[in-house]
Parts: sequence; structure tokens; C-alpha cells
Amino acid sequence: MSADEELRRCRDLLGRLSSELALAEERERRVLAEHLHDHVGQGLAHLRQRLLALRDRVQFSGLEEDLNELVDLSARIIQSTRTLSFDLSPPVLYDLGLAEALDWLAERHDGQNGARVTFLCHGRRDCALPRDRRVLVYTSVRELLINSLTHGAPHRVVLLLSGDAEGVTAEVKDDGRGFEPRELSARGRPEGYGLFSIRERAAALGGFFEIRSGAGLGARATMRIPREKGSA
Repeated sequence: MSADEELRRCRDLLGRLSSELALAEERERRVLAEHLHDHVGQGLAHLRQRLLALRDRVQFSGLEEDLNELVDLSARIIQSTRTLSFDLSPPVLYDLGLAEALDWLAERHDGQNGARVTFLCHGRRDCALPRDRRVLVYTSVRELLINSLTHGAPHRVVLLLSGDAEGVTAEVKDDGRGFEPRELSARGRPEGYGLFSIRERAAALGGFFEIRSGAGLGARATMRIPREKGSA
């Protein structure tokens, strides 16, 4: 086996391992999200109902204020649990599809760190992908968006999704401070490893990932994933 063939084999293996790791992480996130919703959330909802019933039975006992505080606290905890469950693994990704999940992701992060986050989709009907590919695109976009908001200091971030007969393209574009992509890995910065991982995942699926940026020029990350034969 030649050196080039060995290098390609190693890169293919690395890409498959990166994809499998991302999918395993998402499966664990989904299990945890479902546990929070089905067990913790339901238990808290039951607790709140009991508190409401108790409050009605002890009127004029002097305990009303304390019980009102507990009812309000339980409502806030329930809402926080629901929010955490959705953040871990949004059901919309599995129930409705990739476009709807990215729309929700943009809305969820809109206003974070003072940035306006919006979602645009072209050819929504053509953006369907098999579940594993859909999950990998979503997790990659989520990582890119969080990196942008955390490190780029943008005023505006746009998530773009488009599809055609051959595949789906997802983009994350911002007007932040920008960076030199090669310097991230050279300096060992975590976001540099994240970009490398996304690139390997895309390559393992037969697609590609590229990022264009420069100091003061914002950033535009593009991920292209082909559809599998016979996929809807």
C-alpha cells in the first residue's frame, strides 16, 4: 500500500470515527432529554398539582404566601427543565425535520450575546435527509453557531439551508471579527479541533466542509452533504 493510499485510509477511518462519536453523543443527549421530560418533568408537574391542591385546602391558615412561593418556584423549575430538555436534543429534529430544527435553533439563540440570529431555507422540500445525516448536519451547524456567538462577537448570524436532487447544503454566516482558519489548529484552540472534526465528518459522508474568514471579515462556513441512494 502506497503512502497516499495509507493516508486516505486513515482519513476515512478518522472521518467514520468522528461521525460515530457525534452520533453516539447525540443519542446520549436524546436519552437524557427524554428522561428529563418523561420522568423529572412529569414528577415536577405532579408536585406542582399537589401544591396547588394543598394551597386551596389551607386558605386563611397563614401559609398561603409560602405555598404561593413554592408553586411559583415549581413552575420556574418545570420551565427550566423543559428548556434544558429541548436544548439537549430538540424533538423537532426527529419529528419534523432538519429545516424546522434549524429554524428552532436560530430562534433559540436569537439575541444571545447581542447578536441577531436568523434562518433562511431554499427548497425546504428538498432538504430532507436520512436520520443519521440529518443529525450530523444539525450538530455541526449548532457547533458552528455556538462558536460564532462565543468567539466571533457578531452583530448578525444567518443560518442558510438549501437542497437539490444531489444533496443538502448548510451554511453559517456571520459579520463578526473573523479569524485565520489555519491559525486555530496551529495554536491548539478548541474551536480549531471542532472545525477539523466537522470537516472529517462531512468527508466521511461523501461531502465537504469549507470555511472562509479573515481578520475583521466575518466568517462563512459551508457544509455539503449528498443524499444516500434511495433516500427521501
